[in-house]
Amino acid sequence: MIRRYLVAFFAIAAMVAAACSSDSGNKTTAAGSGASASASTEPFVIVELTSTDATGSAAQASVAADQGVQAAANVLNSQGGILGRQIKVERITDGGKPDTGVGKLQQRLQQEPKADLVVPGNISTQGVAYVPVAADAGVPSIGTPSALQLNDPQKYPLNFQEAPSQVDYASAMLSDAKNAGATKLAALSSTSAFGQTWQTAIKQAITKTNQPISYETYADADLDMSAQLQRLRDTGADMLLLQGFGAPIGHVLDSKLKIGWNVPVFCDSTCGVTDLVTTSLVGTPQLQGLKIQVPTIDVYTPPDQQSSAQKAYTEALKAIGPIKGIMTQFSFQYDGVMIVAAAAKQANSTKPDDIRHALEALTQPNPAQWVTLKEYHYSPTSHVPTGSGHDFVMAVPTHLVDGQVGAPGS
Repeated sequence: MIRRYLVAFFAIAAMVAAACSSDSGNKTTAAGSGASASASTEPFVIVELTSTDATGSAAQASVAADQGVQAAANVLNSQGGILGRQIKVERITDGGKPDTGVGKLQQRLQQEPKADLVVPGNISTQGVAYVPVAADAGVPSIGTPSALQLNDPQKYPLNFQEAPSQVDYASAMLSDAKNAGATKLAALSSTSAFGQTWQTAIKQAITKTNQPISYETYADADLDMSAQLQRLRDTGADMLLLQGFGAPIGHVLDSKLKIGWNVPVFCDSTCGVTDLVTTSLVGTPQLQGLKIQVPTIDVYTPPDQQSSAQKAYTEALKAIGPIKGIMTQFSFQYDGVMIVAAAAKQANSTKPDDIRHALEALTQPNPAQWVTLKEYHYSPTSHVPTGSGHDFVMAVPTHLVDGQVGAPGS
């Protein structure tokens, strides 16, 4: 008798154990493969590559980008997360050296819980290093790195960019230059990955306008760009188009002042997120005649004219800490998380391929929760967004108030 009871007991216990094992396996698979959130309460894991442990402008930009990601996570988590999954942000620091971060990312993507999304840094040299790693692991990625080779849906089908094509930026800048009366242009850019992308974009965009233009480059380690600027000056150019990020911007402007070249300067988006342009250089001769190309989110809007999305975004940033830096440093990364959340909702799934297809045919929510571009449109052949066509302006740099230029008294 006792033996029959024991046999029955162990048989029941085995069935319960098997059932529990099956449930646990399904839950892990759902979270790992990014299955529909209704099948899992596991967190939605964002792995972010960042240089917050570096120094200088790179570190400041990385801190801002990180705050943008976290602000979006906080807003969405307060609304229930992404399809019921609370967002968890994990950070991998690279010290400003992407080669260091590659191994760390590869190791993390082999671990549990599986990552649902990778933010591959905030500059092109990071994206070139990290996007292939995410692609090999089958994990979606979205970020601001915009090197031309990253927009390859055949090679990187799960990678999307937050910022529009540099050709769109270039076209807008050339149009603004023409409207400002410029008749012959000069272009100076870095030899960095992004600098090369920017110059290529200018060359592509200018084929439609046929504006005369001459080109020069500099290395980021150069301290004096007088020779390049003098050669551009000798062409008779009446406007300088400038690309640069961080300290090199100061060296270019010092060199321009040194040779006495008094032409207006239109500076690109990376110049716009260079902190010295909105801090120590404000009001100096170096900035005379200079404008920065920025999304409209970077230009002061009175509080009573802000959208509900912009108000929620600003409040979320302030809850993390003071807004140090221009809005673009935070807003594109914020938008990236919001874009993926909208795609997951549209697909009713967080599976990588479902998110991909939803992004390629993204329905624009009304109202949208993103704040940088008015619209984000992707396609199966281009994972760089197109916006509304009215997303950028050339603005006079001033001291920042809540991340914006042009505020009263700034």
